[in-house]
Amino acid sequence: MAPGPTGAKAWLPGLLLLTAACGPGPTPRSVVLISLDTTRADALGFDDRFVTPRLTELAERGTNFRQAISGSSWTLPAHAQMFTGQPPELHGVEDDNVRIAQSTPTLPELMGQAGFLGYGIFTGWYLLSDYGFGRGFEIYANGMPGGDQLEAQLRNNLSANQGASAMNVWEVADQQSHRVITSPGVVQFAGEALKDVGKEDLFLFTHLFDPHYDYVPPVPYDTRFDPDYQGDMTGENFYLNKLVFDVEKGGRQISDRDLEHVIALYMGELAWTDEHVGQIVDLLRSSGRLDDAWIVVTADHGEEFFEHGGRGHRHTLFEEQIRVPLLVVPPMGQYPDAPREAHMQVSLSDLLPTLCEAFDLAVPDTAFGRSLLPVLAGETLDDVPQLSSLRARPRVSKTGGETKHLIQEAFRTPEEKLIRRVIWKGTQPTLLETSWYDLTADPFEQSPVRDTADPRLRKAWGQLEAQRNLIRQALAAGPQTPIGQRLTKAREMMSANLVALGYLEEGEELSDDLPAWGLGPSPELDLP
Repeated sequence: MAPGPTGAKAWLPGLLLLTAACGPGPTPRSVVLISLDTTRADALGFDDRFVTPRLTELAERGTNFRQAISGSSWTLPAHAQMFTGQPPELHGVEDDNVRIAQSTPTLPELMGQAGFLGYGIFTGWYLLSDYGFGRGFEIYANGMPGGDQLEAQLRNNLSANQGASAMNVWEVADQQSHRVITSPGVVQFAGEALKDVGKEDLFLFTHLFDPHYDYVPPVPYDTRFDPDYQGDMTGENFYLNKLVFDVEKGGRQISDRDLEHVIALYMGELAWTDEHVGQIVDLLRSSGRLDDAWIVVTADHGEEFFEHGGRGHRHTLFEEQIRVPLLVVPPMGQYPDAPREAHMQVSLSDLLPTLCEAFDLAVPDTAFGRSLLPVLAGETLDDVPQLSSLRARPRVSKTGGETKHLIQEAFRTPEEKLIRRVIWKGTQPTLLETSWYDLTADPFEQSPVRDTADPRLRKAWGQLEAQRNLIRQALAAGPQTPIGQRLTKAREMMSANLVALGYLEEGEELSDDLPAWGLGPSPELDLP
């Protein structure tokens, strides 16, 4: 059941009494972090009133960071980056089976220590509390229909070693997460949170999953961006639809015109989500909190529509998957010199330091990002090179053989990008492929330079290694929790359809032989 009035009143029975006893006082502080799942930076520019009128209006009060980079191309590691201020190679949550280290402070915990009451709602399974996202919240709610009951069923089945039953429940949960509409429930949760918190300081996290496939936007958004379409292609079952993509027939099957329609449906989902973000803004206004609120709107990753031969996400580190929107809106009048746009390169690691500095909180030593407040004050920050990574869980043939561990890494500046693919067999990495891109001349990454003797590629390789060394130093300086203490059962809930989704090949299974934690040795640059 989606969050509603009945559930809300059961959250914190003592909280209303607490807030009522406080009496009149100064305007309460509010921080609202809005995460839009699967939202490309070029789809949400905060400047198109036809597509996203409410977010475009909100952006007039804030700064739009045009070069924001996610540390990965899927939900779990990207949100762990938002919550910890660490890139995935540092926080380590790059596998379905690993949670945020208990020793790493998270944004909700820091806000709680500063006196904020935390309310969070998620609408995608990779934000389960099992991963550490619920730490620091007073209420961390599952916003999917039947989500709490399905979670309970999954845990009960896994505890009783009823693996087949758990897989059946997970298949139902997975299908629902892609097909149901959840944004209205998120708005309802936000409204109940604002009522319950009274005059206390509020940290509100909302995760809106509806931009994720399947692409079936409600009326009128289903036809808004392609009213003349006469074909049969829909956004239902998009990722698994063999009329869209069929490995056995060589990959892409969808025509250009049908793909245009699917993209229009995706934009409809984004416009529908914009409407609900606007409703959250309206709730803040009606509660008297809007003018004094800090609001951050961003996304975890983007989405590919065959720009590089595939669809979806969690397969590559190209621009369409790792470049994300980022809007930072300060309280009204607090930063009169804030620019409407900023073009220096920033990352999701910067969210935690920015919000900590906004409230004079000490930024934890574990954070790897930087505060963006100087930009709002009218100053200029330098571009910071960013690393993104994508690690496939180690897997092994069901008939025996070596464990394989495929890793992709990207080094990016606004001018260039290096992407490399590495495979681990045993304890040594081997370079499979590396490509350098001139993002100024080739912004769509269609002309890779693969000659390992090319000086531009070699220079970028050295810069990538320099960034990895910084992460190694951070790992060595901070507390490290053994991986055995960070395992969850969440991966067991989610592994039923990994072959269907393309994360495993036929005849393979996941391996529990996770590599030693931390960054291992780098591959040799020269291809074998």
